[in-house]
Amino acid sequence: MASVGDDSDQPYDRALPFSELNRVIDVVMAESLRVVNLDEESPDRSPPNLPREKWRPTIITAFSGNHFPVGSLLLRSLAKAGKEAADAGMFNISVVVYSMEEFNSTLRGIFDCVVREMNEVYHIPTEARVFNFSAVPEWMRLDPLPTSNSTGEYAWKVLIIHQNCDASSVGITLEKYEKVMRPWYECSNTRQCIAPGGSSRANHRQDQSALTIISA
Repeated sequence: MASVGDDSDQPYDRALPFSELNRVIDVVMAESLRVVNLDEESPDRSPPNLPREKWRPTIITAFSGNHFPVGSLLLRSLAKAGKEAADAGMFNISVVVYSMEEFNSTLRGIFDCVVREMNEVYHIPTEARVFNFSAVPEWMRLDPLPTSNSTGEYAWKVLIIHQNCDASSVGITLEKYEKVMRPWYECSNTRQCIAPGGSSRANHRQDQSALTIISA
């Protein structure tokens, strides 16, 4: 039984050639480019209709063991910045952090300590989760071997954002979800869309490229 996003019945070599994808992107961009005056008020760029002190932006991040030092420093930086913003009466943040693998006992101890510090010392609501790679197609999974270049086409990044949009409407309107988030999510579940044949990090940015085209 095929899983969500499983396109194994569609041979990868039938994907749109990368050279042809570039041509399509050029056409789409040429038809949709428009001048945006950032000095003009626009409802699309307006902040939530709430007092600033009631804002609670949710910051979502994720990292694996090979990025643990940088990831843990990021969490501590978020904790300090979040507390400063709250103490100044600006806004309150919350954090959802995903570990992309089961950390070893040493890293797990440090990770748990940082999350506990964020919640109890800095009073930043922080939730730790483990991303379930067994629930996604094999091509979307990370290879833990340091010599591997398998990045899962970075599609898991979009899945994480989508999961949190489903869980909370904070930070994204229904209109933006339908126009941007849902198409981005659907593209990321199809390998030929997020990573066409012939593409690589040398000429493509997977999730970022898809978002750029959808948002154009």
